[in-house]
Amino acid sequence: MTAPTADLRLATVADIADPIRLARPSDGPRLGNTIFLIGAGCSVSAGIPGASVIAKRMVRDVSHHLGTCAPGLDADGCYRSLAEAGKLGDCGTPAGGIDWYRVYDEMFKTHYAEPNDARALFGELMIEARGGINWAHLCLGELVAQRFI
Repeated sequence: MTAPTADLRLATVADIADPIRLARPSDGPRLGNTIFLIGAGCSVSAGIPGASVIAKRMVRDVSHHLGTCAPGLDADGCYRSLAEAGKLGDCGTPAGGIDWYRVYDEMFKTHYAEPNDARALFGELMIEARGGINWAHLCLGELVAQRFI
């Protein structure tokens, strides 16, 4: 008896483009029905840091704002000061390290939960990246401009 085989072929551009094109509304100025979910790493080539670097920045900023972390302490120390003060859940690893991706998620749940908080953080990151933009941004922007997404 043989196990069923899955279709393991790689998707083509048409496999991706056709559903996006078909989801586009044909009646007026409405936006398309396709949503792209991208991660922090999509913008690294444009000068925007990845999730772990952003998490370290958030930990330093929040711990200094709350007064739990002494100036000059590194992100690890600031994380531990927040955790000890009960201001951040345990994001440690079994080996005793810090899972910065979990910290990233936890910081947005706990300290950057309001849209304006996230907007301010990412606004600062964009200023520091000097408005950097990459091909992913350009392609997504064009899809928005053409009302596909």
